[in-house]
Amino acid sequence: SELIAYHEAGHALMACLLGGEVQLVTIEPDDADGPQRQGDTQVRWRRTGGTDFARKVVQVSLAGPVAR
Repeated sequence: SELIAYHEAGHALMACLLGGEVQLVTIEPDDADGPQRQGDTQVRWRRTGGTDFARKVVQVSLAGPVAR
């Protein structure tokens, strides 16, 4: 759906802005991912460790619902 696309785009955009490399964005994964899951964004990070990495992960996680 369109809302799911905005949601996943929010994750992907924030990841790019924070220096992550977006590996994959899906809108409707197969049922193996669970019935409630309708999209997924996979990001590769260069591990910097500490609170900087944790802060980036939280920001990317929150960007999906905000974009929706």
